[in-house]
Amino acid sequence: MDNTLPDSLALEKFLIAPLLIGNVSALEGDKIICDPYDIARWLPELLDHDIHHVLVEGGGHVLQSFLDAGMVDQWHRFTSEKRINDGISAPKFPETGCADKLGTDRYERG
Repeated sequence: MDNTLPDSLALEKFLIAPLLIGNVSALEGDKIICDPYDIARWLPELLDHDIHHVLVEGGGHVLQSFLDAGMVDQWHRFTSEKRINDGISAPKFPETGCADKLGTDRYERG
């Protein structure tokens, strides 16, 4: 995992200033200084920055960490009929929700 901080010049190119979460005390701008993996700690603080919705797109570890923390109120998952047998396992989504077929793929939401 790369723990380097983003380049401050790259951050200036955003049209809207980003909110930085993690061990980011050396960077300028709005930030929540915390362990970025402690989702239950920093997610509620987003309200202090007038952020009420979060879209999480990520790999298996990122998505599973939000599910494990109980911080998911809605989810969407597209599953291809093609399987990848190597790599990180897919997150374990709740067995609630509904599913539809999209061609040969599957779309689920909950």
